[in-house]
Amino acid sequence: MSRIKERLHIYIVSDCDSVEVYYDDIHFSALSKEVAALALNACLNMNYGHHLEKYIEYAIRLNMVKEFVVDQALFSNFNVLMQLGFFDGEPTSLSFEKLRPADVCTDEHQFLTLEAAK
Repeated sequence: MSRIKERLHIYIVSDCDSVEVYYDDIHFSALSKEVAALALNACLNMNYGHHLEKYIEYAIRLNMVKEFVVDQALFSNFNVLMQLGFFDGEPTSLSFEKLRPADVCTDEHQFLTLEAAK
C-alpha cells in the first residue's frame, strides 16, 4: 500500500487511442506490449482505447511492468469513480451520464483548453 500512496496525487488519462498511436503510427517500440508497459510505467491511469487491455497481461508476464503499477492505476480509477459518486446508487442518474456529443468541444470548452495550455 505504501507504493500506492506515493503516487495517489497522479491521475493521467490519455486521449483516444493514444497508446495505440505510439505503437501503430509513431513506432515508439516494435513490441505492442512494451508500449503498453511504458504507458503504465509513466503513470498513465486510463487509456480510452483498447491497447492496454489487449497487451498489459503479456507485459506483466514478461516483467515489463510490475503488478503493483497496474494496481496503482486501478486504485486511482476506482478512487475517481468513488469521488464522482459512481457507486452511490444508479450511475445513469449522475449528471455526467447525461453528456452527449454536442456537449463536447463547445466554444467554452475550447476556450478553457486554450487557457489551460497557455
